[in-house]
Amino acid sequence: MKAHDDAMLERHCELWEEERGVRVSITTMRRAVRKLSWIYKKSLAATERDEGKRRAWHERLRDVDPRRLIFVDKCSPNVRMVPLRARAPKGERALGKKAPRNWKENVTLISSISLAGGGWARLRA
Repeated sequence: MKAHDDAMLERHCELWEEERGVRVSITTMRRAVRKLSWIYKKSLAATERDEGKRRAWHERLRDVDPRRLIFVDKCSPNVRMVPLRARAPKGERALGKKAPRNWKENVTLISSISLAGGGWARLRA
């Protein structure tokens, strides 16, 4: 279960049959998972997040008028269907695995926002 914690119940049934040669239903797998107290959840944590740098940035901007700030962001979503949830024992975190980078063509969106509202946006395929 831990090796494939983000697999759906149907996939767990297939893996069970491959490894043990016994076919089980999705209902049986769901009952087994529930009996083990595994909960369906997942946390995708930002790997570049540095709390020290975040605190320093907040400290530097303490005296800046928020109306002067404009935030520009770029995102490049693609179709790498990453499961949003996984299973883990109660009280433990279910860490997700990311799909391979550059798996399909990205769509790039660049936009800005401030206290005055949303700014310009540009979409590039």
